[in-house]
Amino acid sequence: MKIRIFPILGILISACSVLSVQGSPTIEATNTTISSSLTSQPSAIPSLIPTNVTIVQRSSLCPSERMTTLDNLGLSPRLILVLLPLDAEIGGDTQIPYLLMGSVSSEPASITSVTPPQGWVNRAYTISPDGHWVSYIRWEKSNMQNRKLLVSSLGGEKQFSVMEFTDIFRYSRWLSNNKLVIMGVPDIGDTKPSWYEYAPIEIIDPFTLAEQPLESLPDEDILRDQLFIFSDSQSLYDLYSFGHSPFEKFVLYVYANKVSQPVFQWLTNSDGVNSINTRLFYQDNAFSIVVTQPYGLDISSDLSLEAIKLQMDYAQAMERLELPKELLPLTVQAWAPKTNSLLLSEVNSDIDNPRPLKFYNLDYKQKVIKDYCFEIPTNLDGIYPSPDGHFISFSFRDSGPLKGGITVLNLDTGFMSVLENYHMIGWGQN
Repeated sequence: MKIRIFPILGILISACSVLSVQGSPTIEATNTTISSSLTSQPSAIPSLIPTNVTIVQRSSLCPSERMTTLDNLGLSPRLILVLLPLDAEIGGDTQIPYLLMGSVSSEPASITSVTPPQGWVNRAYTISPDGHWVSYIRWEKSNMQNRKLLVSSLGGEKQFSVMEFTDIFRYSRWLSNNKLVIMGVPDIGDTKPSWYEYAPIEIIDPFTLAEQPLESLPDEDILRDQLFIFSDSQSLYDLYSFGHSPFEKFVLYVYANKVSQPVFQWLTNSDGVNSINTRLFYQDNAFSIVVTQPYGLDISSDLSLEAIKLQMDYAQAMERLELPKELLPLTVQAWAPKTNSLLLSEVNSDIDNPRPLKFYNLDYKQKVIKDYCFEIPTNLDGIYPSPDGHFISFSFRDSGPLKGGITVLNLDTGFMSVLENYHMIGWGQN
């Protein structure tokens, strides 16, 4: 499962793969407790000194003989890597079908049934939260207006057309296992729309083709940074932000009653919290926030929908995790919520002379940071924690001694496998 990452002006935003909300989680006692009593108005410039402070311990997991084959890495037979050849662009046009590889297959299997016909190309493969379906856009090379949204079963046994795209200014995203949200602009003029005009347009069930058109967001909410769209049993929600350094506000729009609500108010109006050092994540009905600091991280995890609406100070909402000084500074690469893991690396401080970066795994519940004596390249084109949180794959281009391809790391054992000459689209499941 790809922790669905789409950066917006420096914020690493992860809608993960599961976008349907099924209930409100409790906030773990090891994190800052957020209760209904915390309803005081935050100060204009919130205090950036969390009252809950923990010193994180360091451990190492560095086997001397760590390279192994994929079938010996310990992957569950249910987990499948969904791949493209290295010379194909992940988000670009390709006439090459995707491939599948897992612990029980020695060679990638090409799903030839999704190969586009002559004169057509596929674009933007995405995987459903349960890993069973792949959506993609197919268009005619000689007529860019002739585009179709299609869905295929993971193994290619079933394919069907979902809808026609009559313009190139829209795309789809999985909202849940049986819903796709269409993002874009309602009306197209003669010029390409600005980035902030892209918004949810409609919801479609790819299996029944039932459509739900969505009204436009409030007119005043232009120049927004689109973050997440998600749903629960009550409504559909859109979360977006304004401002970057500092954040001006975060807004939750509720489609059921057309009401906009302020959220994450403890992150706003402070120069110490901005689009460069802040990461927001959402998966399985919970939000998490990580702010990198000179001493390590400030974190608030497993926040329910109601919790993000509360008014409180930064010091109340966030927990301060002081990391070993010799590892700093670090940056957040990904989140694996099922194992309470934040996946970190060194900061790429020299853009002109990039070098491989040391990689770490922080268990933010146990307060232990694990060193794998392993480095990742700076030219990653994707980081994909597995659905069970026990593996992570790095997809990258050539980087010094490292060949382009995919490295799959077992986070529990430190063993790894390398698949040369492939991109990764994400994780599928049987």
